[in-house]
Amino acid sequence: MKKKIISILLASLFLTSSITGCTRPAGQTGSDTPSSEVASVVAEVQSNEVTSEIATADLLGSEYLMQQLSDGTTQIMKYGNDVIDFYSELNMKEGENDFPGTFDLRDRNIITEVRDQYPWGTCWSFATIAACEASILTTLGLTVDEYKQDYGEELNLSEKHLAYFANTALPEKNMYPEGEYPFEESQAGEGSYSLISGENGVFNCGGNFLDSTSALAAGIGLNTEADYPYCNSDEYLVCGGDWSIPESERFSSAFALKNTNVLPNPAMRDENNNYIYNAVGTEAIKSELMKGRAIGVGYYADQSMPLEPGESPDSEDTVYLSFTGENNSVWAQYTYEVKDINHAVTIVGWDDGFSKDNFLADHKPPEDGAWIVRNSWGDEWGMDGYFYLSYYDQNLCIPQSFEFLTDEELFPEIAAEGENKIVIPEVEYVLENDFMSAGMYNSTLFSKPVCTANIFDVDDDMDLYSVSVLTGDLNAEVTVEVYRLKDGYNNPADGEKVVSVTDTFTYAGYHRILLQEKPRFETGEKMGIVVCESVMTEEGEKYAIVNTTSLGPTGVTAYREMHKEENTDVGLYNYGIVNEGESFVSYEDGEWKDWADETKAFQAEDEYCRYVAFDNFPIKAYGFPIH
Repeated sequence: MKKKIISILLASLFLTSSITGCTRPAGQTGSDTPSSEVASVVAEVQSNEVTSEIATADLLGSEYLMQQLSDGTTQIMKYGNDVIDFYSELNMKEGENDFPGTFDLRDRNIITEVRDQYPWGTCWSFATIAACEASILTTLGLTVDEYKQDYGEELNLSEKHLAYFANTALPEKNMYPEGEYPFEESQAGEGSYSLISGENGVFNCGGNFLDSTSALAAGIGLNTEADYPYCNSDEYLVCGGDWSIPESERFSSAFALKNTNVLPNPAMRDENNNYIYNAVGTEAIKSELMKGRAIGVGYYADQSMPLEPGESPDSEDTVYLSFTGENNSVWAQYTYEVKDINHAVTIVGWDDGFSKDNFLADHKPPEDGAWIVRNSWGDEWGMDGYFYLSYYDQNLCIPQSFEFLTDEELFPEIAAEGENKIVIPEVEYVLENDFMSAGMYNSTLFSKPVCTANIFDVDDDMDLYSVSVLTGDLNAEVTVEVYRLKDGYNNPADGEKVVSVTDTFTYAGYHRILLQEKPRFETGEKMGIVVCESVMTEEGEKYAIVNTTSLGPTGVTAYREMHKEENTDVGLYNYGIVNEGESFVSYEDGEWKDWADETKAFQAEDEYCRYVAFDNFPIKAYGFPIH
């Protein structure tokens, strides 16, 4: 399918704000992310070896879901024993084999002002936007002040636009007159559905960085706060009123996503779900911070919903947050036991010398050292909106950074002519079928080559300039082949190969591959994109199939039945659509199989697969129109 989005690359942004009071909606638990973590797990990337026949529990993530349904245990990324030379990646000089003892992106003046998510549970959107803004300023080579000087307003992107559309499914066809549905009709109704009561429930049903990735990759989000301010239509910051955004504004974005880097986790678990500190994860976060990228991260907070304006937590009510220093001026968190993730924040720096004595006297971390963390509860909370989070916090979960494309990368001919960084708005075509938010994505490893593919209809003449994929392993090598399919094609590679490119990505996540040659496709043609991934393991080279899944509507019923004695619930579910002829998979025998048939078979054969919503493979194509 095809949709159009307006890409105003590296364009001017504007600031607006409106603050009044609000009371929390009745009946809400106060959790920023649903306590079950089923519908909005912070991230789940599993690598599982499959030597011959496919294992549906691995490929669909139903083994994870089964555990969630049974005991609500929070899973984390499994990266194995991989080690990355972060020092070489940073091009450090010989002998400089350590990171500095302290580091703070605020010293580079690329961290925008602290904002307040009140009154909604939108921490994940605020953490995403904060990380994106720092990365965008780094990409532009500008400080906060320089950006404001150049464009007249502070860099301020809309958390509301991202949160609303990430948690709102595509509309049903019957909501429009016949023939006027604005999107791909075959995908109508796909996406996320809030289970939180109230007209604005989408803002309180939780979220995660995979939701953010799904939206940003599709061209949703990263619009200006001026266009989509965090308030209702009457410009009041209260729970009531109209917080919706017109559907015509769904696919709009001011910046083009290049990579999301899902980093190794400092807080690992053993087979008994006991905490293990992972130093590689700490170094990965430091490496990204030194590149000018703030890090979104999940953890367990004593309070998981925004406080009243100006309110601070009472020390008697806190379990893991400590207050030390003169007039209790130093705020520090150390969660010393395994808990369900309930909040998302943004790491902006670190201090190796931050004393373990700053934490709770009876529950000190094993060593000194803490992250410098930006919260989203306004600058009257904590240390002007910030706090310290111990390196050894047992629930720090799935750190992720975001990278963005420059116009030099998108339009090298413009850069060669010496034009400035700001380009005029361009219409970008995004070809995709996966509109469902990815609550989980799974990387399943095989002993022999395997591949996935999507087929797209070309509705207007276009030049293909990039393709995106997902990876689920460290140092994954990805080969992408693009085919102009012939009439009567039999599989996604049955035609003229017009692109073949291979790249390697350090981290799991979303990755945009720019094409040196931009093949032209004409209206009515079919495009096949084949993706083959491999990764080196201790057992040698393995081959990966990466697919996305989420909790489906029947999974909600199953979860509630299993937890009817507990005070937990899910905040949303997803509905995915995989039509015949859209996605294909080639297992070790090399035969192409329709993913629509495969997923139906999984549901018929595996009880837990019936609780899973799954989607087309996460392969997208981006092109420019030919006028």
